[in-house]
Amino acid sequence: MDTLSLEYYIRVCELKNISKAAKSLFISQQALSKTMYRLENEFNSIFFVRSRAGVELTEAGHRFLTYALSTVGQHSRIRHTLDVLQQEKKNHVSFGYCTGMMTHFPEHFLSDFMDLHPEASVSIYSFQDDPYHRAILAGDPRLILGSSHPGNSDYRILFEAHSKIGIMMAYDHPLSYKDILRWEDVAEYPVVNINIENEYNQKLQMLFEEHGILPQYVINPAEYPVTNDLILKHKALTIYGGNRSVLPSCFAVRPMDGLDLEMDFYLCSHKDAELNDSELCLVSNIRDVMLQFSLTPDII
Repeated sequence: MDTLSLEYYIRVCELKNISKAAKSLFISQQALSKTMYRLENEFNSIFFVRSRAGVELTEAGHRFLTYALSTVGQHSRIRHTLDVLQQEKKNHVSFGYCTGMMTHFPEHFLSDFMDLHPEASVSIYSFQDDPYHRAILAGDPRLILGSSHPGNSDYRILFEAHSKIGIMMAYDHPLSYKDILRWEDVAEYPVVNINIENEYNQKLQMLFEEHGILPQYVINPAEYPVTNDLILKHKALTIYGGNRSVLPSCFAVRPMDGLDLEMDFYLCSHKDAELNDSELCLVSNIRDVMLQFSLTPDII
């Protein structure tokens, strides 16, 4: 048993569905099922009542969940304590970001930073939305780039940017020749929705459903080549908000009348963190890129 298995167990308990939990963890359902069976065998207990609808916790499962939450919390606190010791080194940089955030930055953004600052030791963490909020609560890492307001008094916002979302398509798609799109334009084509459970995506889904548009494709962000292929072959449209200057020239983004949503970007640090010179340089570099999110023209 390891903490990763316990984190997987907690996620299954939260969603009460192994398939949904596997998708949110970006692992296969088979691998997650094996991990759950391995935990049950290790403790000679049945933690779940399994059915086609999902899973329900047994009494042993509820008790094990209490243990798992306590153990993962202790592990996080211990790791945080040891990281604090590591961070006391003069030029250590601890940076975390929500899945998908770095796609809005130049391709070699982080490696270029490391090349320019060889004196800095850099730790990089990538989180899904739920671990992102748990990381904020634990104070690890010291710098976090997220897609939603931290909502936590222990963190301070260093910089924020808001980018109005638009519809992304191939550069030669019939809709690319329109300056502004309407809902009826988009309704004529299949739409890709990115499979991320967060507040922004929930609002987006509700807005599309209000106009009778249901995504034909729901694809994980890690499988962006699939999304790009569908778009470039005129098989689908998708939603895009953020830094359009990093998009290849084969894509186009058009604003849509009535689509009044913005994608949010927050760069945060722990309120008690005294950022060292290397961290301040990274903050400055991130801020320079984030400034482009709002300044980029609506039509490219």
